Amino acid sequence: LSIQQLFEAVSNYKLSANGIEAILINTKPENIKAEFKKYTGIDITEEELQTLLSSKNYKESDYTQVGTSNNMAHNIVNIMNSRTCFGFTTGGHTGEETLLASYHPQGDILRGNVRNVQVNKYLQKALGLDKSLQELSDEIFVKHTDVFAGQKYSVNRKDPEFPVLTVKKGRNTLEIKAFSSVGKLNGKPFDIGSVAVYMDKNDTFYLPKELVTKL
Repeated sequence: LSIQQLFEAVSNYKLSANGIEAILINTKPENIKAEFKKYTGIDITEEELQTLLSSKNYKESDYTQVGTSNNMAHNIVNIMNSRTCFGFTTGGHTGEETLLASYHPQGDILRGNVRNVQVNKYLQKALGLDKSLQELSDEIFVKHTDVFAGQKYSVNRKDPEFPVLTVKKGRNTLEIKAFSSVGKLNGKPFDIGSVAVYMDKNDTFYLPKELVTKL
């Protein structure tokens, strides 16, 4: 995918999910589609509109449907995530530019308008790190299907927000919970050295490749 394909949708998000919720909570049902598009560029479907209207914290007095168990911000995040190639786990993200402040004892600071990848390169240089972001990503965020290739594994989705990856080899059982930095080996917790990222779009965990040595 090109950079435009990856980030075009999110670059149109002018408010976070929490910010949009604050507006839609006080918006009449017939105006929600227009307001949603105003701040995200998204034309929501009728089904998505009904999901927003049935949010448990939507208080429109003349709306009679039974509320869902989710707040509106949660439902907004799901809609925003469905239009991107990646997902947010919280409701405080946008595609807007933000203020960046930096300090360096020798005055070697970032200036002007910079991209997020430039911030990484600057920090890498300032801290004297030997490995690039790509090299670190290739070590820390590897598909679980590659990390545990040839081994028995399964994904428990009983809690859809935080699925659990289970890998078994001989008498050893490794459990990794989505978005956690702590794993369990035979029931005993340990630090996995990163955060286990899970993407529901491809049902894949992204993990440190060295985890295979735990089994």
